[in-house]
Amino acid sequence: MGNKLKLGIVVMAVAFFTVTNSPLNAQGVDRPFKGFANAVTNNFVFENPAPDLFEPENPNELTILGYFDIQYVGRSTHLGKMTRQEYAVLYEDGSFEGLMIFVAANGDELHATLDGSLDSLGPPTNGSGCYYFFGGTGRFENATGITCFELFTPDFNDVFVTFDGVVNY
Repeated sequence: MGNKLKLGIVVMAVAFFTVTNSPLNAQGVDRPFKGFANAVTNNFVFENPAPDLFEPENPNELTILGYFDIQYVGRSTHLGKMTRQEYAVLYEDGSFEGLMIFVAANGDELHATLDGSLDSLGPPTNGSGCYYFFGGTGRFENATGITCFELFTPDFNDVFVTFDGVVNY
């Protein structure tokens, strides 16, 4: 192969890579998102711990039993070893809603609202719900997607969560 042909192939490859990875052409891509997290601190309080970040919608005007302020550690695709901060409100019927901030190994944040329900209000209990991604920082600035989760808590102090879905960024 001649040097001009080799140079032409290299130039075309660089041009293709530059055009397809240009921020001007950036389109989010659906990516599988799954992982696990375990609570390291779990505070159940009777006043909203983060009113500047999260205000419950409570469309059915249910009685609020209290608020969760939970820090997790875990691992997931696209985040690596990560931490999570959850602020959620628990209603009388076992349903809950809140805000979740995932922090990737490199510091990028992925933001989500969440809703779900517990099977019972007495420990031990299982629960399930979904995260609805709405942006973040770094590569997750315009993230979207839905990921569903399952949880188990033996005592409302320890919480074990697995999740599986899609994130688009």
